[in-house]
Amino acid sequence: MNKMNELTVVDAECLNFADYGYYLMDAIQCQAFHGGDSNKEFMSFVDANVKDAKVKSYITDSYIYDIVSKRGLDGNDDLVDFYHKNVIDKKTMEKFDATCKQWEILRAGSPSPSFNAPDVNGNMVSLESLNGKYVYIDVWATWCGPCRGELPYMTKLEEQYAGKDIHFVGLSCDSNKLAWEKRIQNGDIKGIQLCIGPNSDFMQKYLVKGIPRFILLDREGRIIKANAPRPSDPNITKIFDELLKK
Repeated sequence: MNKMNELTVVDAECLNFADYGYYLMDAIQCQAFHGGDSNKEFMSFVDANVKDAKVKSYITDSYIYDIVSKRGLDGNDDLVDFYHKNVIDKKTMEKFDATCKQWEILRAGSPSPSFNAPDVNGNMVSLESLNGKYVYIDVWATWCGPCRGELPYMTKLEEQYAGKDIHFVGLSCDSNKLAWEKRIQNGDIKGIQLCIGPNSDFMQKYLVKGIPRFILLDREGRIIKANAPRPSDPNITKIFDELLKK
């Protein structure tokens, strides 16, 4: 760590070289994170150790834009404030603010964007038809390795909460509908399985840029988490258990 500190030169002129920026971000995160709240550790470290305004702006944008663009605004208000305080480039700021505006409609408590999609038998299922239970949505595709990796965990969740007030819904974004139908007809994937295709309005409104993506809604179709923990994450059962107490 001492050697890394020696090598981590903070120099705005070096930002002309892309590799310097990549190294700087990795090095700072290695030094900043100590197993606590990573966002707070990042902000504290940058405030204490990065005095060059241009470098501080670059680091802040690189770290915070990545988080907000993928995870949204819930729980990240301190990051947004830190961003506005430290980023000095106007165009960079405008890009970030536009992303925040897109995520604003996906905050917890907001009505969820809807869908109306066919199951393997051609029957249409809408989000509104699922009202009355919590809805845990898996946006996935048959060709996606990480998606397939989550399926056994999803099956365990479904078995653990069978008979409870939770709908488990798979929304396939496969462009090859026949591949999806064949996979569903194998019979090992449970829950409500629907095909929305790769260019659905639902995916666009939820800013789905990578899969699998998990979404959790309340009994009235309002957003609880627009980017929920995966089935393999132990935190998801804690969330379910808390919700089912209500």
